[in-house]
Amino acid sequence: MRFKLFTACWIALAPFVARAEVLYTVEEASDSLATIDTTLGALQVIGPLGVPFAFGDLAYDSAHGVMYMIDGWGAGSSTPSSLYTVDLSTGAATLVGSTGATSLFSLVYDPAADRLYAAVSTANPTGFYSINRTTGAATLIGDPGVYLDGMTFVGSSSSIVGLYAGPGSLHSINPATGVSSLVTAGSGFVNNCGIAWSSSSDTVFALDWSGDLYAFDVAASYSRTTLFSSLGSCDGLAAVGSSCPPASVYCTAGTTSNGCLPAISVSGALSVAASSGTIVSVASLEGQRAGAMIYGTTGGVAFPWGSGSTSYFCVRAPVQRTLQQSSGGTVGQCDGALSFDLRAFLAANPLAQGNPLSAGTQFSVQCWFRDPPAPRATNLSDAITITACP
Repeated sequence: MRFKLFTACWIALAPFVARAEVLYTVEEASDSLATIDTTLGALQVIGPLGVPFAFGDLAYDSAHGVMYMIDGWGAGSSTPSSLYTVDLSTGAATLVGSTGATSLFSLVYDPAADRLYAAVSTANPTGFYSINRTTGAATLIGDPGVYLDGMTFVGSSSSIVGLYAGPGSLHSINPATGVSSLVTAGSGFVNNCGIAWSSSSDTVFALDWSGDLYAFDVAASYSRTTLFSSLGSCDGLAAVGSSCPPASVYCTAGTTSNGCLPAISVSGALSVAASSGTIVSVASLEGQRAGAMIYGTTGGVAFPWGSGSTSYFCVRAPVQRTLQQSSGGTVGQCDGALSFDLRAFLAANPLAQGNPLSAGTQFSVQCWFRDPPAPRATNLSDAITITACP
């Protein structure tokens, strides 16, 4: 068995904790993916797309954990727009294919139908299209009759809503026909923009090319408030959801020579957008024993640790191990414990297995520790699967 050594101890995953919703946008001055804090009005650049982007949009496919991007006029106003996927950890865009349609400025994922749609702005005729997520090809559904500069799926009404920049009006779109219906006339000018619905506040946010961030209160007939200004030239907006998939404990912990039964757990989500805050822990270890964590990203197994051992090795190769640390506590007692910040560990060790961290990556984690009277003079905890989220 091959191990790589790093500084810290990979331990446990316990109660699942939800995280705040994250909104993504494109900072057009540098063609870079960025996040926007709607409370503080802070824009944080993640990294360059690596491709030109002009008045396009983002849409997060929540069923498959994929961020899609339409480049708008990225290759010019007369060239068909292209569909890309975007790496949320680096910002890098990967081409899916040409849509075959020009001036696609808005993009939306419809979780009810599990389909991707795009719409035209600043060109005639206007159009509403379905988008093939495998090839990028656009198929015309119908004519909404208005320019749609941004679209989002509003979960509280199970509808697709688009914003017409200029007048700032909002329109619902029938995905079967492409026909639009006025939701609200708006409150005046909005520049080319992206919009995204927040499930936590039932709010449609709009971030535009003038650097203005607006909030439309869905429950109050989409009344508009200007939250912040001077955020820079941005376009496209997408929400990634309000929670990460829950961690799942699996496999069986070995009973130690003093009758201890270790238990692995985690608090805090493993978020690509964060740099710390995923506290992995193992409790009920024997006191004053050296331990370390082993983990992999290719799934779990359950192999007997050795003849006479009650432990199972539960991480599929290739595996990685952290440096050892002491469990503390009292010799002969079950009051030992180990813990560390998994997200901070990955951020500090870019060559560690699992990097660069991407939403959807699954980590299988288990604690190894010394137990001299036991078979092989060691034992293992139970294991846990934790999935990285945006």
